[in-house]
Amino acid sequence: MAEIVRNEEVIGKGKIKSLEKEKKQIGKAGKGEEIGIMFSSDVKIELGDILQVFREERTKGIL
Repeated sequence: MAEIVRNEEVIGKGKIKSLEKEKKQIGKAGKGEEIGIMFSSDVKIELGDILQVFREERTKGIL
């Protein structure tokens, strides 16, 4: 899951479908790496937008 940030304001959310580096699929990327992202969202990404990426985890609670 990722939030799209423009001018320091969250304007939408989306999902990363895949990552590529040098035309090869990768599972994760490090800081400063140049990669390609296949991203799905209702909001169009523009130059200068920031993607804040996070992982949602669901856990089962015990009562």
